[in-house]
Amino acid sequence: MGYFVTGATGFIGRHLVQELVDHRDGPIYVLCREGSLPRMEALIRQWGSDRVVPVVGDLSEERLGVDPAWVKQHRDSGGQRSTTSSTSPRSTT
Repeated sequence: MGYFVTGATGFIGRHLVQELVDHRDGPIYVLCREGSLPRMEALIRQWGSDRVVPVVGDLSEERLGVDPAWVKQHRDSGGQRSTTSSTSPRSTT
């Protein structure tokens, strides 16, 4: 099973992702703004898991601001992590 977490850089979100890393299997997709990627990458190193995949977007935008091509790629791959890129570009729609 895969998980999609919003607010992963916040106080509760950081702890939730750590719990998922420690106690659940499957990829953990975390929504983050492009400007927060350095902070997210630091948290991913702290969590010590290659299963955490940052997804660039914005909670306030339509469809979370996630590029539809990224969604299609991950839907078609059955939720498996891409070997070419772990982040999605910002949606232009």
